[in-house]
Amino acid sequence: MYRKMSALAAIIAASASISFAATPLDLHGRLQTKGNRIIGDKTGDTVQLTGMSFFWSQWPEGGNFYNGKTVNWLVDDFNCSVVRAAIGVGDDGKMGGDSAGSFGQVDAVVKAATARGIYSIIDWHSHYAIKNKAAAKSFFEAVAKKYGANPGVIFELFNEPWANVYTWPEIKAYAEEIIPIIRKYSPNLILVGTRQWSRDVDEASLDPISDTNVAYVLHFYAGSHRDTLIQRGRTALANGAPLFVSEWGTTNEDGGTIDKAIYPEATNEWFAWMDSNKISSCNWSVQNKAEASAILKAGTTKLSNWDSTDLTESGKFVRELVRSRNTMFTFELPPVDSSLLPGRIEAEDFKTRGDLTTSGPGDEDNSSFLGNSKIGSWAEYQTVVPQRRNGVIALRIGSGEANAQVTVKVNGKVATVVKFTGTGGWGKWKTVVSDSFLVAKGAATIRLEWDGLFDLNWLELTGRQSTQADPPQIDTIHRSVRIEAENAVTLTSLTKESSGDEDGTGSVGYTTDSSWAQFRAVLPTGKQVVAVRVASGSEGATLKFTINGAVKANVKVAGTGGWQTWKTVVATDSFTLDMTDSATIRVDWEEGKGQSSLVNLNWMEFRGPDSIVAQPIPVRSRSARTGLRAALSGDAIAIDFGGSFTGTVQVLDLHGRILTQSAVAGSVTANLPVPAWKGVALVRVRDAAGVRTVSVLHP
Repeated sequence: MYRKMSALAAIIAASASISFAATPLDLHGRLQTKGNRIIGDKTGDTVQLTGMSFFWSQWPEGGNFYNGKTVNWLVDDFNCSVVRAAIGVGDDGKMGGDSAGSFGQVDAVVKAATARGIYSIIDWHSHYAIKNKAAAKSFFEAVAKKYGANPGVIFELFNEPWANVYTWPEIKAYAEEIIPIIRKYSPNLILVGTRQWSRDVDEASLDPISDTNVAYVLHFYAGSHRDTLIQRGRTALANGAPLFVSEWGTTNEDGGTIDKAIYPEATNEWFAWMDSNKISSCNWSVQNKAEASAILKAGTTKLSNWDSTDLTESGKFVRELVRSRNTMFTFELPPVDSSLLPGRIEAEDFKTRGDLTTSGPGDEDNSSFLGNSKIGSWAEYQTVVPQRRNGVIALRIGSGEANAQVTVKVNGKVATVVKFTGTGGWGKWKTVVSDSFLVAKGAATIRLEWDGLFDLNWLELTGRQSTQADPPQIDTIHRSVRIEAENAVTLTSLTKESSGDEDGTGSVGYTTDSSWAQFRAVLPTGKQVVAVRVASGSEGATLKFTINGAVKANVKVAGTGGWQTWKTVVATDSFTLDMTDSATIRVDWEEGKGQSSLVNLNWMEFRGPDSIVAQPIPVRSRSARTGLRAALSGDAIAIDFGGSFTGTVQVLDLHGRILTQSAVAGSVTANLPVPAWKGVALVRVRDAAGVRTVSVLHP
């Protein structure tokens, strides 16, 4: 999610003439060329990003690392401000991997990068893109439509035109066919490869592309390319061309396949020039192939938590180089909403299991999952529930069977049974949600028992407090809850289809006066209104909303001028909900006047009143975090509150699970013993003034 600094923090920063640390995307915003520089639209300052490129997506040495876990580690440990998804294209100009898998890899990288506030490059990683312009056009149509509104996404059209196969006029003409496709959806920065494996930037600078937000790609490998290629870069800059080094290596140009040496001194010479001109870059690459340019040693399969025994000599050198150039940014984890805890648990993070195997990668997050199930298979998970609550469990499942069910036990007792239909094939995924059940506070063993055959990617336990006796937690207020139309649990006289809307999600359509859909969700408590995202090529209709059997709202929708011409309509009347449980929401299409099709629905959103939206949310306040420090000290985390503190301290892992928590009264510091863990944890403290968070690393 794209996060902005609070208005208060911005005012303080401006009045004091100082710069508060922020994520790269928070700080700079959308990138734009200006002369021979790339600037941020928030600051107007020249931006220099330094990060990592993933390897060819279709090859297992690198393709397995296209997932959120790896992106998070590259942010937490390498401090990357940009990552590059190199979507492999064959010599025929077609996508090298299967289409669904490749788009899933793009999605995993972009989503994770955006959530952490860094930039992501979507790279058509081709040497012969001009051979198949249709494939390139189809690809960029899809990704620009889906991610074009995301200010952190950069589009790279042609990785490295092969040797002298193509002239610059041919490359330019190709780019000028692709760029208008992207511009239909996005004003974002576009990178264009140059002749001879993206080296001849000087030639391109003499005949530039007319688009106002294009930078030219320069690639180098330190062992092969020295002063001559740097001089080409100098010439391009002098001619007013902005440059982006989207790929560079510490080795010879073969990637270190034959000559296994790396060239730190030559690399440093390159970076002296790049730093002086604020040129952004991505190192090649995140992979475990037996070549010197790989950052991981051959055979390393861990997706994250790499230490010095996992990294190659190049990997160790690059890690320090990248970290040293991103010190102006912070990479704190987003704050945790306690209503979402204990949160998501990856299926492969079981304590024990029976008749299941870890498989993958799979699903849109490109992560591991549990498969090869049998009737009677089971898995157990350890977690901590922070407070007694009415909760629901969501399961991400895939199944080629007609239907199945799973029994959920908490601490040995049956909590709920989740029944579901298949997903239409193995490798196809959907999320199913249980009925609400009461969960006790404290340590919990969650046991899933298979009654039917299905794969499991993750489980997620969330819910609201079941008592009002606990103190209010302003960071858990749900100001709005969005429900995607395609996530209906029951549909009648409706068809699921692609929305064609800017969010790239699904929708429901082909509606009549007899159409209705039913959903389950945990909705906000209190006074609210419902908003709908709709499109209609007819005169429209009325959408009636019934919640737990009571009619709450009628939203009149007029025609929008087309079945994929979307607009957001907000109900004129508000209503009040007192929710202590999950809700059943039914939407009926009415007053269609006999029309054959009425209104397409993309999503619905239950919105709290302005008084709630306007409340300060301490977890996002820059000033609220001031003074909190945490560091690893032996088997404990040493916490400095920055002053006398009375409240609650929690330590959470990246899945949102609480590792430990403690009450503190009138102390300036605290030491919390924690179970053994590796990687990043989140220290979260709450007192009467609000919530503060800080991350801590266990290398």
